[in-house]
Amino acid sequence: MAKHNISEEQIDEELLKKRIEASHSEGDSSEGDEDDLSDVADNLDEVADEVVINSTTVRVVEKKEPKYASPNAEKAMSIMNIESNIQRYMMEIEKLKEEMKMNREMFTDAVTKDAGYHELDQQVKDLNKQKTTVKQRIMKQPAVALVVDKMGAIKEEIKSADEMLSGYLQEYQKETGLDQIVTEDGTVLEIINVTKVVRRVKGKE
Repeated sequence: MAKHNISEEQIDEELLKKRIEASHSEGDSSEGDEDDLSDVADNLDEVADEVVINSTTVRVVEKKEPKYASPNAEKAMSIMNIESNIQRYMMEIEKLKEEMKMNREMFTDAVTKDAGYHELDQQVKDLNKQKTTVKQRIMKQPAVALVVDKMGAIKEEIKSADEMLSGYLQEYQKETGLDQIVTEDGTVLEIINVTKVVRRVKGKE
């Protein structure tokens, strides 16, 4: 904290001015000097919270600056607010899911109780069974079986390539700080990260 020191000469000058102005007042005394010193202190008090007077100097103690929360405290408060919002939205989502489930059951119950719908639904189920039987017969043909196997292999390759692409996109975004990438034909693609929470499996580290 910064301190201002006033020399004895400066105090004497102030006292002399006070004595001239108070020429009709009582004679000088040690008590009067202390009053004059107090007057000087009062003038300085406009820029200070506290004035300390001793036999040689008048030391001005400057006003204290307001205390602000430390960066760590602000960060902690920010994290607490984020966690509070996460909890709030998770609860809201669960509540909406329960409400959706209840309304879906009411809708299904109303539909299935309709005689006309029930009859048509039964016909559709019978047709689906027939369709499945025909499909299985076709899939047993050698040429078709090869195609089915090929599609299964391609599906796995696409899944693996997607995982590799996702990893490289995250690395690209981390290294460049960009959320867009341009393809060889000039098409601009936006990188989108999807973050979600899932229930943790018990016993999993």
